[in-house]
Amino acid sequence: MATRPHFDPEQLPLGLQPRTIFVTGKGGVGKSTVAAALALSWRDAGARTLLVELDGQASAASLLSPRTIGYEPTPLGEHLAAMRITMLDALKEYARLRLKVKALADRLVSNPVIDQFTQAAPGFRDLLILGKLWSLSAATDNRGRHVWDAIVVDSPATGHGVGLLNMAGVVAKMFPVGPIATEAKRVDAFTRDPKRTGVVLVSLPEELPVTETLELRDQLIEQGVTVAATVLNGLLVDRFTDAEAAQASALEAQLPADASPAVRHALETVSWEHGRCVDQAAERVRLDAGLDEPACVLPYMFAPQLERDHLTALSQWLSPAGQEVLMRQLAGASDGPSAAAAVHAAAGETS
Repeated sequence: MATRPHFDPEQLPLGLQPRTIFVTGKGGVGKSTVAAALALSWRDAGARTLLVELDGQASAASLLSPRTIGYEPTPLGEHLAAMRITMLDALKEYARLRLKVKALADRLVSNPVIDQFTQAAPGFRDLLILGKLWSLSAATDNRGRHVWDAIVVDSPATGHGVGLLNMAGVVAKMFPVGPIATEAKRVDAFTRDPKRTGVVLVSLPEELPVTETLELRDQLIEQGVTVAATVLNGLLVDRFTDAEAAQASALEAQLPADASPAVRHALETVSWEHGRCVDQAAERVRLDAGLDEPACVLPYMFAPQLERDHLTALSQWLSPAGQEVLMRQLAGASDGPSAAAAVHAAAGETS
């Protein structure tokens, strides 16, 4: 019997025991970033972690390493690896397992008729991908230990993400008997087992992403898929109180026509930034009202392009200690600028 190690709950990101986690959300909310940060955080908690990209998705692994990622797990550091699952590679592997002869299997897969079938057959592509993920989650070494404690899947955006997780059940109903039915039922049981699989939803503190996140949550629960956690990404830390923002607006209204453009811009920025924070806070309240547990929050990172250091900081915020620090800052500090600076000094503040 394969066994999994025990982990310190104080170190686990989002409070989640390692398992296979599908990270999804509306396009543009930063799900690939969250997937990469979650993989780092689980690795730091002591889990042997695999970050999985799916064909057609942005590369989450590229945020962590310049190494080329293929169908075989590629090491990105100690206890961390990444791979990309493509339909063609999964089909080749499936054919080799069934036919036992590599040359014959490769010849069959390269046949244009087979390619047309896999593109047209409903759910076959998703079933291959889910089957590979099931295989990875069940893989053990020669001592009976799971090869991977945690698997983080950078999943398709909202609509396709729901279809992917539900597809094995659909295929099982379409093919009630035979080898495809057996495979589909096994994979469907895997995707609906909360001890083995879950979903992390990613949202932004904006009206449309929050609405879609709540709708997606309801759809997944209806399908029997476990929503393990929700991440609210890109939250600004308000540097100004209501009184300070009102004072800035009053000063801006009193500026003479020949006032310094820099001064005018600074006062406009205070009003805009405070207003944005107020709007984000309202969306955060609306999101949490629709969840069983409040969403984990990640701060907005002021950078034109995220680098490995940014991902390291975000991974630290996913830990219970990091969330505790961040919540203290978001609850309101008397010195707003210092609070904002503390949030972005993640490496020193979360340890």
